[in-house]
Amino acid sequence: MLEHKFFKTSNRMPAYSYIKDQDAESKIRIIKEMERVDNHGLDFAMRDRTVKKLHRSYPLYELRVRAGNLKHRLLFTLRGTICWYVSGFLKKTRKTPPNEMSTALARAKKIK
Repeated sequence: MLEHKFFKTSNRMPAYSYIKDQDAESKIRIIKEMERVDNHGLDFAMRDRTVKKLHRSYPLYELRVRAGNLKHRLLFTLRGTICWYVSGFLKKTRKTPPNEMSTALARAKKIK
């Protein structure tokens, strides 16, 4: 079982703020997918294509959530049994935007 935590910058929690700012349907879907990863494990979620590993040599992952025609993405890293959510955004292109990747990777590396 995973523990879920949100990375905090000096004045906010970017992934938490992203979820909080969504409509009710999106919030429900995002939370359900987070719980699903928790209940079934990361390996299952990766086989199911709910989670994708984004970085070859670093444990940075993308949680993929669809709500209607919106594609939400939460980027997270793992530290033992703690799932740290570092970023959230609305996906508009096929590839994860490089600025989102670099920001998430920098935040993930700050987690001890």
